[in-house]
Amino acid sequence: MDKRTVKSQLPNGTQVALLARPAVGDALQGTVRLYWGNLADYTEFGSRVRVAAMAGELLTRGTAKRDQKQLTDELNRLQSGVNVYSGMGGLTIDFKTTRQHWPAFALLLTEMLREPVFMSPTFPSRIFETWKLEKIASINANRDSGESLAQSAVARALSPYPATDPRYVVSTDEAISPWTALSLDEIRPVWAHSPGANVSQF
Repeated sequence: MDKRTVKSQLPNGTQVALLARPAVGDALQGTVRLYWGNLADYTEFGSRVRVAAMAGELLTRGTAKRDQKQLTDELNRLQSGVNVYSGMGGLTIDFKTTRQHWPAFALLLTEMLREPVFMSPTFPSRIFETWKLEKIASINANRDSGESLAQSAVARALSPYPATDPRYVVSTDEAISPWTALSLDEIRPVWAHSPGANVSQF
């Protein structure tokens, strides 16, 4: 498989790897990874990185031009799908589309990244607060789960880093605290400067 993979690098530094799979026909599948930076960046801008990581989870909630339903409808029209995973390391975007719809889908994905709904001044604060409560409830729901506790214990054993390191494994209380304090006024300036394609893979 590695021999059939075409690797290159774009002028902005993005690392690209493409693999043709005739068996899947016109279907296209891919992953985009955008990193917040390196360990030195986290050490200097740790709180900003944490805010950007949390904000990334809102990317599928709409854009400045489309609400969540309109975004979902457009993805369906383009026979495409997107899953976004956001963490302390950066954004991971898994997508699927077709050759026919790739140009339009690429523009839509760009819109999602550059004009997320929370950057719009008209984004309702009540939706933001509801989203925060959903996240906190989800974290609390697993607080006493045996499986969750076991996973956390294993993760801490495998990643024994201090709280100042992005690889540090947080406790339930530590996970909830940033969500409680998060505000739109905090997210917007951070997002405007954090994500980028200068350190990325496609």
